[in-house]
Amino acid sequence: MTWCRWFGTVRDQVANNRYLIVLHEAERLEQRGIMEWQTVQGERIKRTRLIQTPVYVVAVEVEMIVPDEDPSEPCYEPGTVEFLRQVREHADANDIEWLGRHGRVYRVLETA
Repeated sequence: MTWCRWFGTVRDQVANNRYLIVLHEAERLEQRGIMEWQTVQGERIKRTRLIQTPVYVVAVEVEMIVPDEDPSEPCYEPGTVEFLRQVREHADANDIEWLGRHGRVYRVLETA
């Protein structure tokens, strides 16, 4: 099944109220700003991603999903993409305190 076809199937099931999600998961998704139909089924793996700016490199651990329907490449859920965007914004703003709570921060050094 292609992604477009799969997305259409999910959209139709949601429109007809023919899906099931546990309350705890629904609450967690809501906290992360993710709609229930945006989730992908598959194996969840953790990976370290590096966000590089001219001044900092920030290493953060994120969750990726190896989709059941297409295991050829892991992908991010929308909440993870948003988190990576926030890391970049805080790095650009020199918000070391926030970055330190979410990952490891490295300062880029100039070499002669």
